[in-house]
Parts: sequence; structure tokens; C-alpha cells
Amino acid sequence: MLFRSDWVRDAVAARVHANGGDDYGLGWWVSDDSYWALGRGGQHVKVYPAFNAIVVVTAAEFDFDQLEPLLYSASPNSIKQQLKLLIPEYTPHLD
Repeated sequence: MLFRSDWVRDAVAARVHANGGDDYGLGWWVSDDSYWALGRGGQHVKVYPAFNAIVVVTAAEFDFDQLEPLLYSASPNSIKQQLKLLIPEYTPHLD
């Protein structure tokens, strides 16, 4: 364990409400579905708890707006919904 879960929970709790819709915690930007830290030169660390995923970018000119639709379309709930459309009798067994 690198960080205690209660420390992470406190660090990503919204403390300041920014005008752009995102909030700010203790060194982390916070939205409804993710939190991230920004570094110099385009470096990013973005955490997506619902996907159990962390994306690290160490170069400039990377646009998370291009990545996020791919993550959301690959989410288990999205895959279940797509299978349900293709196979009406499909019943998901994983939650």
C-alpha cells in the first residue's frame, strides 16, 4: 500500500469550487467520475475509480477528451447495455 484509503479520500474531497465545473481538493482536481493532478509540460495523472484505472501521461499535446469516450464505451455497464441490444435474452452475470 502506497497511500492509506482515508488519505486518498480526504485528498480528493472537493474543497474549492472552480468556475469551470471541476472542483479542487488537496492538490487534485476533482470531478464526478475522476480526479487528476497536472504537472509541468503536459504531465497528467488521472484516476478513474469506476474503471479501476489510472492514466499517466508524460508528454504534452495529449487530450483526455479523446480518451474518455473510449474508456466510457468500454465500461462494464456500457458493454452490458450493448450486449442487451444485440442479444435481447442476454442476462448479465457480473455486477
